[in-house]
Formats: sequence, structure tokens, C-alpha cells
Amino acid sequence: MHRRAHLRVAVLIGVAALAGEARASFTADNYQPLAAGAEWVYLENGTLVTEMVQAAAAPADWVVETSGGPNSGAQSEILVNAAGIFETRRWHPSLVSLEFTDPLLLLPAVFEIGTSVSGNGSVLWLLPGATVPLPLNYFFTLDVVAEEQVIVPAGTFNAVRVDMTFDIPGFGGGIYAAPPAPELQAGIGGTVFEGDGSDWYAPGVGLVQSLRNDGESFSSQLVSSNLFEPENEPPDCSGAAAALRELWPPNHDFRQVSIGGVTDPDGDPVAIAITGIFQDEQVDGPGSGHTCPDAAGTGTDTALLRSERNGGSDGRAYHVSFRAEDGQGGECTGTVSVCHAHDQGQGEECIDQGPLFDSTGPCEAGNDADGDGLLDSEEAAVGTHLLNPDSDGDGFSDAEELTAGSNPISQASTPGGSAQPTAVPALSTWGLALLVGLLAGATLWLSRRWLVRSA
Repeated sequence: MHRRAHLRVAVLIGVAALAGEARASFTADNYQPLAAGAEWVYLENGTLVTEMVQAAAAPADWVVETSGGPNSGAQSEILVNAAGIFETRRWHPSLVSLEFTDPLLLLPAVFEIGTSVSGNGSVLWLLPGATVPLPLNYFFTLDVVAEEQVIVPAGTFNAVRVDMTFDIPGFGGGIYAAPPAPELQAGIGGTVFEGDGSDWYAPGVGLVQSLRNDGESFSSQLVSSNLFEPENEPPDCSGAAAALRELWPPNHDFRQVSIGGVTDPDGDPVAIAITGIFQDEQVDGPGSGHTCPDAAGTGTDTALLRSERNGGSDGRAYHVSFRAEDGQGGECTGTVSVCHAHDQGQGEECIDQGPLFDSTGPCEAGNDADGDGLLDSEEAAVGTHLLNPDSDGDGFSDAEELTAGSNPISQASTPGGSAQPTAVPALSTWGLALLVGLLAGATLWLSRRWLVRSA
């Protein structure tokens, strides 16, 4: 129930000229829902304004109160009956009080595209400083034009557009002028107010956008409302790219490759998961170093790609597929490419033959991908990491722990119960004494050499 200090489009019941053909009908209670606590936040000419519905005493059913912006503290009293939604009173703490002699119809109970309404009404306007309200007349036309898609900060809505013109014949003063002289109160003078514009109403939400030129340009767009949850937009994978697009040198080491460039229209954080890695050369093929697998990291956010290529090929192209999720049910998928050129000279570009082979295997049972002394088949049976020789990061290799009987995937379990192996063995007492003796002997020898040369 979007309110401003000046009069808005108003419709008097019983003056509609409806099109004769059958059309889809709309109901006012759906396109302008009213319930205690219902709230809308609008951006009005760059200022955030909140409107909230409160229960009211008779004759009104609801009060819509505004906070923020120049109309902060303003109230509109709303009446709802079988004929539609009406405004009975409008009040602003410092500007104006309007008592509608005839309640103003804001939306008919039922309307449709092509509905055209025109009419007039009267209102008692109590100007600032006055004790007697001034009777005024207004005239309007209203047309329900079309269903249109509207994009506002709150989201995208399919809304009904309502166009209108509105004017108040003058009494010789400005719209917020001091009470006019008695001879001007009879309606002599120019127009007090006139304007035209459009409102867009969305089902289940209410007014989502208002644009008009009432002597000054006015724009209002819905930012949020507690009547709906904003529709989630999925992430956008169209700009995805590998953070490391080229591998070099061909030393058979694994390189970490993450994926960037995925965005989310709603600003939600995006989680990346690798779903598959393929390449255009055989895994453990001729001239590639007899290593397998050539990649790992599926199910994580980072791919591990082996920096190698077949020595007799035109370079290797990896294809890393992924899924991006925003945590709100939205997701997108994509694939990025990473090149390992044949060399850094004439063959510096990959000739991509397509995702022909699964880079993650299968591998032969006798292969040891991480060189920790455990075959890949043994790693799979135990649950250790295929590409990390120290799966639990406790400083002991997986093979050392299995040989010693400790758990290779638990830092709390180490050979001999020590927390970390000592990089340099501690010297025993006799070893320390021997080292001191050697140092003393060396010192004595150097002293004698110096004495001989000095003699």
C-alpha cells in the first residue's frame, strides 16, 4: 500500500467501463495483500522507505504506517469489503490530514486487463495551521494495461501494470500552502496538482514498482518484503576457468589446480566440487613416465594434475569437470581445460584431441602412485591417500606406520607412540663426549700449526 504525501490514483466504485470480451480476472486481495505485520521496503528516489500493516479500529480495517524518508510517520487507513480495497484517511505528522468523504477505491475486488475507470471524488484537506478542513475535488482516469515482467531490487516479477492520470483543480495556492483566502476556497485559480504515472502490482506481493511525474519525477521500487522469499538464482558457470591453465615442467609431479570465475547473481557463496578429470592421452602411456593415475581430487574443490605429457605427442590436454552449488538449491556445471605443451618452443600449444581417457585410472595393481612403498591396491584396501605418502600428516610414511603396527590415517597413532619423528637423532652421552673430544683435538692441532709458523 504505497503512500506518498500527495494524493495518489484513486478509483470510485461503480464508474468502471469494462471490456465486453472474457478476459483473465485478478483479485485485489491477491495483488494487494493486507495482513497484520506485512511489510514492504522500497527504494524511493534513492531513499529506503518501509511500509508496515497494523490492525486498526473501525471504520478502517488496517493502518499502513511509513517509516524512513520524507514521509516518515505518515499513516493510511484502509477499508476492505466485497467491492474492493479503499482508503478512508491519510495523515502526516507535519504536512497534511486528508479525510475522504467518499472512500477512495484503490483496487476493485475483481479487475482484468483492459479495465478502464474514470471518475471524481471529494476529500476534506486540513492544511498545516488550519482549524477548518478545505473541501477539494479530484478527477482521474485509470487503465489496467497489461501483464509485464518487472525487474526490481527484490527480484523479477510478473506484474499487472496500471496507468493513470490525476488532478485536483486549484484554489489559488500551492499543494502545501497556508489556508487560502475565503474568496479562493470556492475553487478559483489554477490546478493544485496534476500528474500521471504507472504502478505495477504482483500477485501475493502487492506494489512492486511505481513511476510517475507529478511535477517532480518519482521512482519507487520494491527492495524486500516479508510476504515472500526471493527466488534464488543459480550460480553462473559461463566464466569459469582453471586458475592454472598451463603445466610445466614435465617432472611428473602433481600440481594443484583450482577453478575460478564462477559467480552467483544473488551474491551467495559458491562451493566447487570436481566431478571428473579426463585427458586426451593414455594414462601411463608410452613416453609419459609410467605413472598412474594422472589426476586426483574428484569430490574436492581442487584438482591434482600430473605435470607430464607423452614425449612423442602434441601435448596433453586435461578436461576438469565440476559442479558449483550456492547452498540455496541452485547449481551449475562446467568443464575447464588445462594444457601441458610438448615443449616451450615450437610445440608450446596443446592440440586438444578431446576427453578420451579417465585421468584417475584405473591403474595396474602393482603401481605405487605416491612412492610411499604401498601399492595402489594396498592403499585402496587400507583407506590411505593414493597420492600422499603420509596420509595423516604425522611425519611417518604410510608404509612405516603399517610396518610398525600404527594407524596411517590417525595422527594419534604413531610408531612407538611418539608424536613426531626426530629429524636428527639425539646424541647419546658417549657420542656427545666423543664430539667434544674431537673438537678439542682439532683446536690443539690448529694451535700447534700456528706456533710452528710463528717460530
